[in-house]
Amino acid sequence: MRTHYQYKKRILVLFFLVAMLLCSLIVPAQTDTIKFDEQYYKANFKFLADDLLEGRRPGTRGGNLAALYIARQFESIGLKPISDEQEYFQMVPAVGFSTDYKSVQFTIHANGKKETLDPYNEVILLSQEPTESIKIKGDLVFAGYGIEAPEYDWNDFKDQNVSGKILVFLCNDPDYKKTGFGSESWTYYGMFTYKEEMAILKGAKGIIYLHNNEMAALPFSAFQHAMAPEWSYSEYRTKNPLALYAWVAQPAFERVLSMVGLNFNVLKEQADRKDFHPMPLKLNVDVSFKQNHRHYKSPNVIGILPGKEKGDECILCMAHYDHLGIGEPIQGDSIYNGARDNASGTAGLISLAREFCAHPVKRSVVFLATTGEENMFLGSEYYSMNPVVPLKKTIIVFNMDIMSFYGRQEMFSLYPIECSDAVPRVKSLGQELGLKLKPDGIDTTARYFRYDHLPFNSRDVVALTVGLGGKYLATSENQVAEIRKKIRSSYHQPNDEVYSCFRYDGVMQELEVLYHVGRYYAEHDERPNLKPDNPSNPAKRMIRLKKEKEIL
Repeated sequence: MRTHYQYKKRILVLFFLVAMLLCSLIVPAQTDTIKFDEQYYKANFKFLADDLLEGRRPGTRGGNLAALYIARQFESIGLKPISDEQEYFQMVPAVGFSTDYKSVQFTIHANGKKETLDPYNEVILLSQEPTESIKIKGDLVFAGYGIEAPEYDWNDFKDQNVSGKILVFLCNDPDYKKTGFGSESWTYYGMFTYKEEMAILKGAKGIIYLHNNEMAALPFSAFQHAMAPEWSYSEYRTKNPLALYAWVAQPAFERVLSMVGLNFNVLKEQADRKDFHPMPLKLNVDVSFKQNHRHYKSPNVIGILPGKEKGDECILCMAHYDHLGIGEPIQGDSIYNGARDNASGTAGLISLAREFCAHPVKRSVVFLATTGEENMFLGSEYYSMNPVVPLKKTIIVFNMDIMSFYGRQEMFSLYPIECSDAVPRVKSLGQELGLKLKPDGIDTTARYFRYDHLPFNSRDVVALTVGLGGKYLATSENQVAEIRKKIRSSYHQPNDEVYSCFRYDGVMQELEVLYHVGRYYAEHDERPNLKPDNPSNPAKRMIRLKKEKEIL
């Protein structure tokens, strides 16, 4: 026979169990399910960065193997394909151009003198014309920064006819401190893609970028490694080809300019004036070379988690899986593995998809592994023009590119958050994780325009790339120094590989942030918007101009 004490004890135990159950129901799912499996991430990361995948260049065996692997991972964790026919693949049509540098003759003449540039070491080039044998002659015209920006009362062309000329451009924007153009941050007008499009709109025969390390924000070697093996364009982009597309290292072009009594500083001083007019340089270029070109298709890999209630709306999570493939050997290694850039983000995308699949949400979640990011967003540009969920129904986009291997930090960034009205919400969501929101700050390296988020922002969808900042929470100064030594010299190099000194708790932290913020927007009837003066507006205008001029 049970005593009163025994009944009271059973009632207290039952009350305690019910209370625990109610607490588990009350705690939001996003704070209860954000511990990611580090070993699962590392397994995917190491496979995608392996030599077996040969650097994952689009349209190659290694690139296709990476796409197949990602698709099978998406399938195994329960994501739905695009369709039974397409499975997980959205095929992106492209044209690749590869120059035979042994055949290149690049000579510039003036006043009975000539300068011959050293192929690959001093000039990187291709022709967008789909022919094998290229011969180009033409006059060089210095077009400053190649900018038409009515909002800044700036026009480098002054309505002068440059049709049929080969235009020489400086990288970046006019000097803000001297001219007041734009702001201290890089604008879209400084991007070489913008200048290339302007040259086509003006009917130019070709373009030469005068490369300066500081102004380009990347060393000349970055363009060598990215462009020399092959440079690709979307198939529609080659309807109005440039006969010549070249980058010339500053020291080499200084030799050329000296033939006509000019130098780099003189050109820059002229370009940093509002009253600048295109300048004939009295230089003639004579170029010949052989090249290969190929038409190919490379897949975006797409998996879909259908929403429980608002399945016609989505948040989109993405990372690019491509890298540079096999290229010029450095210290005997010719495979550009792209471990951090961007096997790291792709493995993160798979981990994020796995966590969302375990806890479905109100809106659908689309997971997009893009191809061709290293060729200026071939995959994300194509998807933004052919989305599986209309962009009007795409609430927000999150991008992962070059994850952090330094360890957990006190701050996070979702760049460029300050170009949207999402700051208060995202800041409060970060505080729930004990993190401060890192301000965007001044952008002197074109971060806004060098990631896959740009095609979405230029089409009025808030798209953000994740990062960390602030002091390290559990990494010593010696550990940070060791990791930096490996990482700093690896961008677009064969030694972008997996190293034993890498820490993975920072990567897990980035995933926790994305899951926490992403889940909020997937569950709540809230959509962030871009500010009217956001930096992607010039890119948006270029989309319209290209359509009007039938460049697309």
